[in-house]
Amino acid sequence: MVRFIHWIFPGTSDSVAAGWSADALTTNPPATVAAVFRSMGTLMVPAGRAGTVRVPALVAVGSRDPLLPQCRWLASVWPGARLLVVEGADHGSIIGRPELWVAVRTLVRARTAARTPGRPALVSAHAP
Repeated sequence: MVRFIHWIFPGTSDSVAAGWSADALTTNPPATVAAVFRSMGTLMVPAGRAGTVRVPALVAVGSRDPLLPQCRWLASVWPGARLLVVEGADHGSIIGRPELWVAVRTLVRARTAARTPGRPALVSAHAP
């Protein structure tokens, strides 16, 4: 699991990756961990169905995330998807980046306004 952690979270020290791996393997039965890894390929929308998805989406990914190519592909075939590449972020650090949350609020505001014409958005336009 250490190799996977280094791949998905570049720059993680060996000791931290080993600790995360040990925690995961003591907290979860080995069969469960194996099942999670086997199922990862099913997390993407199948190529033949991606163009049929009719839900708006924000595909957010860091420029240092190893899943960037998959995210670019997904955003290119998903009607109504917006790709946000956060410069310098990786798979874990993107969650703390303000540009991610600005994009999330923008999507929520747009969806709220589209669903309730004539009513104010539930999220303040002045929120940081």
